[in-house]
Amino acid sequence: MLVAPRDASAQVHWDAGANAGIVRRIYTGGAGGGGFGPMAGIQGHVALFPLVRLGGYFSHDLSPADDGGPARNVTSFGVRVKVGSPWPRGALHAWAFLGLGYAEVYARSYHRSVGVGDGGSPVFADALVAGASARHLDVPFGIGIGYRFWKPWELTLEVGSHFGLDFVGSLYEEPGRAAFPAGYAERRIAPVGTDAVAPFAVLGVSLDE
Repeated sequence: MLVAPRDASAQVHWDAGANAGIVRRIYTGGAGGGGFGPMAGIQGHVALFPLVRLGGYFSHDLSPADDGGPARNVTSFGVRVKVGSPWPRGALHAWAFLGLGYAEVYARSYHRSVGVGDGGSPVFADALVAGASARHLDVPFGIGIGYRFWKPWELTLEVGSHFGLDFVGSLYEEPGRAAFPAGYAERRIAPVGTDAVAPFAVLGVSLDE
């Protein structure tokens, strides 16, 4: 009886790691597009079966947009399933992952020129575009490989994409963000679009027990 708990605990396998890389959030259905930005995150899993692990993830990235403003801050977190490949299973191994979570997006305020004329020759004025937020469901999916260079430490590479669903907020929805030109009535900036697809590639270090 004294030995059994010790044996059982030795069979519990888990992993935890951190990574960083690059992501491109591709905006669709709006007035602009997205660019490449940095991304960093952490994740961890506990084994349910020999090749199946369940855990969570947290990531943050900066998402440039061509609306003239600063990059958006995107924070994503949720649960994910990691399924190991039966081959290879040595120091080099591979897996696929699928997650479900939530993403919070924030765009800081900035200044830009906006049209304020009601007819005739175009008239522009400097305006403060208010900060705005949005949110959506986040579905990360992809594949990864790991190389165990010094047990239990390993180097990892993951490539995949975040898929967005159920977009809510002024960054995504009409009439868009509020802009306040000096001496004129409030204007609205058309949404750049929804970041429905965000391919990424990240390198990391993981502790795999």
